[in-house]
Amino acid sequence: MTKRKAIKPDTYRVLYARSGNKCAFPGCCTPIFEDNNQLTGECCHIEAYSEGGPRFNASLSDDDKNSYDNLILMCSRHHKIIDGNPDDYPVEYLKSIKASHEEKYMESTLKLNNSMLNQLMESTQQYWRDIKYIHDNDTTGLHREFSTDMSISQIITILEETINNLEEIFDYHIQSDESLYKDFQQLCEKLGYDTSLIETIPYYENPFTNRNWEINYLGGPNNFETLRMYFYALIIKVLETTAATDFSIFPLLNKWRQKFLEFQKNNYYFD
Repeated sequence: MTKRKAIKPDTYRVLYARSGNKCAFPGCCTPIFEDNNQLTGECCHIEAYSEGGPRFNASLSDDDKNSYDNLILMCSRHHKIIDGNPDDYPVEYLKSIKASHEEKYMESTLKLNNSMLNQLMESTQQYWRDIKYIHDNDTTGLHREFSTDMSISQIITILEETINNLEEIFDYHIQSDESLYKDFQQLCEKLGYDTSLIETIPYYENPFTNRNWEINYLGGPNNFETLRMYFYALIIKVLETTAATDFSIFPLLNKWRQKFLEFQKNNYYFD
């Protein structure tokens, strides 16, 4: 099962030593650790670790994402600001303020003790526990559970099944539209109405025939195939990044590469 890699202790040590125990955001002097060694700051990824995160870079390996060059120590407030506004705080800007801040403390003798180091490592694992806590403490019985222990392969399987389920629901609505005219005729006959006059109306003027034809036979199928195409491509991109540091992923990667290749051979627009 593939799990998120932890940041190495030595990386934390260098980050802290060169932080001056201060938030790296320009003009901020908020400490990373309080006088009693309690962690109040946060370790921030410049380019997000996870797909969809701020400034995510799919070309980075897991080791690159957790490397010293991609990490910066900040207070909680400024961490939220830079990640909540990634367009205002792009990669090069964050790297420049990291370099400027750390240059002032290159000769620092600050050291992490074991307690401080454990707090930093613990903080990187807390996020997924927070996700799990939301579901575990739900009292409505309606909350949609997300298992934080799922592997990449399991998540991919669920996503593909969900797309297939949506397609089946869409097909059901098509069948419902196709039977609408017949259902209407049967209803009229039960009420004693003469339905023969309906046959004299041209099909393109009859609201009960070919209902939603373009959506059902062009728009819907084309959008489903586009969704599937980009879903397959996303899977491969994620697996390629993961396989760079976890060779056990290669069989799964090769399976999806072949599947996408075969899919693309017949991936034409419905017209």
